[in-house]
Amino acid sequence: MSSAPFVRGSETSRAAADSVVDEVRSMKETIYDLMAAAGAHGMTCSQVEQIMTHRQHQSISARIRGLVLDGRIADSGRKRPGASGRNQRVYVVASESPQGALFAPDELS
Repeated sequence: MSSAPFVRGSETSRAAADSVVDEVRSMKETIYDLMAAAGAHGMTCSQVEQIMTHRQHQSISARIRGLVLDGRIADSGRKRPGASGRNQRVYVVASESPQGALFAPDELS
């Protein structure tokens, strides 16, 4: 079973998802390691993007969301300006979050 999203009923979509499973897993681990290294200071999506310059924003933000849904990282409750100048959530490893890792999915968008 693929852990990457795919269109149900489409063999080509499923094959494409299956082909990136290892890459998705590796990218999630890299982002988790960056968050762990940042400690309680945490990181925004833009800060991760500044380090992982070879990755697109959409790929990074999707992996961050996956880590949140997995309960491995959490919204710290703080915000910092991102590359666009707009405030972004600051994420931390779940054990560093004073609020824990439990957030409703609609609070993460």
